[in-house]
Amino acid sequence: MIEFVPRGPRNYPAFVCDTCREPIAGPGNVVWAVKVPDIKTDVRETSPIYAAHRGRCDRVLEKWLMAQYDDQWMPLWEEIGEFAASLTRYAKRDLPKNGESQPKRQLVKHPTSDPHQELPDFG
Repeated sequence: MIEFVPRGPRNYPAFVCDTCREPIAGPGNVVWAVKVPDIKTDVRETSPIYAAHRGRCDRVLEKWLMAQYDDQWMPLWEEIGEFAASLTRYAKRDLPKNGESQPKRQLVKHPTSDPHQELPDFG
């Protein structure tokens, strides 16, 4: 997750790995899940977005995340650098219009054992 990490008298924004809880400096991914859309509803369902080091940490995180949801959900990921660049780009301008019908509402469904609510054992 993105959080402020204290170092001396300052706090620095950083991606912190939701698996090992160390700041991610270098290769990493953001990982989340989405429910396969039902064309009968205008609600898009997603999980929260998590961050992990690339490799063992993101594989452990994805396995944990998919155990939280049923088989109507699928995992997604994006490289942290690309995610951060897009976040910065679209903080300054509107999202592109694509002409497709977009869900009118979005529901973020938190896992039953959200790692931000307790300290999970990712061992």
